[in-house]
Amino acid sequence: MLPQQLTFRTLQPVPSGPPQEIEVNALSSRTALLMWQPTNNDQLNGVLTGYVINVTEIEIGNQNQIVTQGAQYTFHNLNPFYHYSFLVAAVTVGQGPFSAIFSLQMPQDVPTAPPVSIEVTLFNSSALSIGWRPPSAGQQNGIIEGYTVRLVEVITGNERVIDTGGPHTEVFVTSLHPHYVYELSVAAQTVGVGPYSSPTVIQMDEDIPSGPPTNVTATSLSSTSIKLTWMPPPLHNQNGIIREYIIHYYVSETRESVVKQSPDNYTSTIITDLHPYYTYSFEVAAVTVGAGPLSTEFTIRTLESEPTGAPQAVESVAVSSSSVRLTWNPPLPEEQNGMIRSYHINVTSVDDKNLMEFFETDGLNTIFIINSLHPYYLYTITIAAFTVDLGPHATVQERTHPEIPSGAPMNLTVVALNSSTTQVSWDPPLSETQNGPISGYVVQISGINTDEDFEIQSYEGPNTFTVSNLHPFYAYAYTIAAIGTGIGPYSTALVFQMPEEVCTAVVRNVTVDVLSATSVAVSWLPPYVQSWNGVITSYTIIYELLGKVNGGSSTQPIQTDTLVYPQPGMMFNNDPDPRASAQLPLQFESVKIGLLEEFYVYQFSVYLENSVGISDASQSIGIEMPPAAPSGPPSSVTALALSSTSILVTWDNPDDFDANGIITAFEIILKDSSNHLRNFTQPPSAFSFHLEGLNKYAEYRVELSAQNSEGRGPFSNPVFINTLEDVPSAPVDIGVESVNSTAVAIKWSPPLSPNGILLFYKITYDGYKISEGNDVNTPENEHSVPATGGNSAVLFGLQSGFTYSFEVRANTSVGFGDGSQVTFQVADAEVDKSETGNEDGSTPAITATAIVAGLAFLVLIVLVTALLWRRIKRKHKFKLRTGLHFDNLGAKAGDEAEGNLYMTLYRKP
Repeated sequence: MLPQQLTFRTLQPVPSGPPQEIEVNALSSRTALLMWQPTNNDQLNGVLTGYVINVTEIEIGNQNQIVTQGAQYTFHNLNPFYHYSFLVAAVTVGQGPFSAIFSLQMPQDVPTAPPVSIEVTLFNSSALSIGWRPPSAGQQNGIIEGYTVRLVEVITGNERVIDTGGPHTEVFVTSLHPHYVYELSVAAQTVGVGPYSSPTVIQMDEDIPSGPPTNVTATSLSSTSIKLTWMPPPLHNQNGIIREYIIHYYVSETRESVVKQSPDNYTSTIITDLHPYYTYSFEVAAVTVGAGPLSTEFTIRTLESEPTGAPQAVESVAVSSSSVRLTWNPPLPEEQNGMIRSYHINVTSVDDKNLMEFFETDGLNTIFIINSLHPYYLYTITIAAFTVDLGPHATVQERTHPEIPSGAPMNLTVVALNSSTTQVSWDPPLSETQNGPISGYVVQISGINTDEDFEIQSYEGPNTFTVSNLHPFYAYAYTIAAIGTGIGPYSTALVFQMPEEVCTAVVRNVTVDVLSATSVAVSWLPPYVQSWNGVITSYTIIYELLGKVNGGSSTQPIQTDTLVYPQPGMMFNNDPDPRASAQLPLQFESVKIGLLEEFYVYQFSVYLENSVGISDASQSIGIEMPPAAPSGPPSSVTALALSSTSILVTWDNPDDFDANGIITAFEIILKDSSNHLRNFTQPPSAFSFHLEGLNKYAEYRVELSAQNSEGRGPFSNPVFINTLEDVPSAPVDIGVESVNSTAVAIKWSPPLSPNGILLFYKITYDGYKISEGNDVNTPENEHSVPATGGNSAVLFGLQSGFTYSFEVRANTSVGFGDGSQVTFQVADAEVDKSETGNEDGSTPAITATAIVAGLAFLVLIVLVTALLWRRIKRKHKFKLRTGLHFDNLGAKAGDEAEGNLYMTLYRKP
């Protein structure tokens, strides 16, 4: 028998050898591929489950371990130009030994960051030095072979790139444009150019302009000013901020050179204070930090102007009474300011400023004869040269010979000194009509309304004199003539009317007619027109209130009023001008006056008025006004409450101006709150009235009116009065309900006649019960309820099975009124205990059949009637009124019913 064969596998140990033929290659500057051959089988010692790779970043020292299944692994996101070391170990049930170290340096890449700490130093307007620091070592990604500097002109966009050609961190740049703004950025180079740094903005220093202004032009604005305009130098020639411009100009006539500055950087300026009609040459230079070259020259002449000098050596000679010869020389050459085209000659009379003449001669003439002048006038003669305008003038004076005057005096005026005296004044004739000295004047005066004529001659003193004894309000004509070698022509007649004077007479035939109790018509006849002495402007009617009729009139008026006639819309019956109405018969004037006081005595008088003043008063006329119904109510009306049913009303007569006659009676109207009206009449001697039988604590309205023979006047303003409070009547509608065997709820309504303000209610109650033929009584109790607290109360502590008598009385400030009573039997305790409550908590109802309920009802009536008669014997006499009240009677089958019986007693009123 063969021996039995046993096969088994030993446990796996960890590999005893590393992977073989390890190779690592860079795929890019950031990617590497690691490959190897598996561990020999005799060293694997089990089933291969994977490999562990250890990677070390040598520059930083970071280590990382990776587990993979395959025999190769690709690494990503490595740092360019960094050194890495790799170890690989096989894994079965555990990790075997690592392989030998394999190292790899990653290829270079372009830097991932720009240089830092860029500094710029300006040397002059066109050169600068730039310095920087390399990117951080971790961002260089290789060996920096050099740097690229980029300069961009902001204004033009031109770009300039400079390669340092080595790892130098500084560069010197020349040939830049002055005052240009550059954006500077720097990038590092390895195998390529890395990112540029953020732009650094630099502005070069200024320099003087390298070119002149262009398009220089000039325009003559006036004879003393030229507007000069130009364009700035081209932008590339400005080399900075142009702060101003320098202007050079040369004056040909005087060979003078002038330098001016233009304000700010304006490209135009107005040059003033130049000489008229001179030739100027202009050049312009721009200024930044210094002045640049001058522009090309521009030549221009100022405009002509008026001469600044007058003609020279001017002389005048009078050759007759109407002509003068004038001679002169031209102005100085430097004062001519242009070509003299003519001479202007003005001739003005000193004696008459309005007399002027103008003459014009050719610019080559220097002599002129002036004709047609006025005799004996002093003339001012001016002469001026004219180019484009008139220059200053030279002046001479000359007088012509005198002649005979030919004009009348001027400005004849007449002024009234009073109503019969005038003052006459005048001015000499116009100077052009005097023709020589004036020796005197002749004045003539003629009356328009009379045949009076005056003639007065004046040779000395002022040009005025006084005329007296003229008629007021009459018209006169005045004329005057000048005296020279003879009497000249008379002036136009001046008609003058004398002023008014106060009328010397009064109005006549004044009458007063009564139109109504408050109005009259006043009529009168004006005085004779010869005494008006002017124009009637108005009449004034004065009417005085003297006193009441039959009341004793006073000599001193109580009241004085004035009416002026005519009023707006009215006209005189007579023409107010006596000169027009002197031949007309005079008519009566009349005016109505209203709003007078009835039954009063008035006195009327009339005054005449013109523009000077008021005449004396006419004869006074007295009149008595008739009576009328009172226009006002009695005064001082008052009402006083004397009791709860009576009041006292007092009053006084109407005001004097409202009585309008003799008061014959007073009428009183009394209204209550329901507008029930009561009338009372009292004699005129009574000033109070006692009203009785009124409602208690009721409001009344009292009004009064006065009566006279003409009727009744208006009622007074209402006076409101309340009668006084009294005790109230009894409360009504008293009801009682059982709460339990020892408590009841009592309710009532307020009294129908509260007779005041209710304060509270008092409930008085006692009980009794018949036990074994004897009366058992309880003590009398009281319970008070405020009137504002409601009309109900719950009374506790009662005896079960007792019949109680309840009395409710109301109270005011005066006292308690009558009471209302009710009798109620409190539920028996045994019955109360037998009752069961409903689930909803309401009062339990009596459960019985209809027969039992009927029998119980009859028994209860008999019992209550007996008890009531016994109670009546012990109490006051009452009128008995029974009332039966059942709750819930007639309920549906199955419902419980409860009945409460009560009887109410009412006391006789």
